[in-house]
Amino acid sequence: MPDKQKQRDLIPVMDYGQYRQARKLVHECCNYDNGQNPLMEKARAYVENWKEAYRCL
Repeated sequence: MPDKQKQRDLIPVMDYGQYRQARKLVHECCNYDNGQNPLMEKARAYVENWKEAYRCL
């Protein structure tokens, strides 16, 4: 068996039920608040502030 085929065989693949369960856990555990991620919003605001400061140079 070629090396690439061996690598593909080692990569775990989720079925649809496992995918849905993992997605649900991510949304429950990763700081989501009514569909929003406050941490990502803070990161976006930081980037926007940085872009604005860079434009002023």
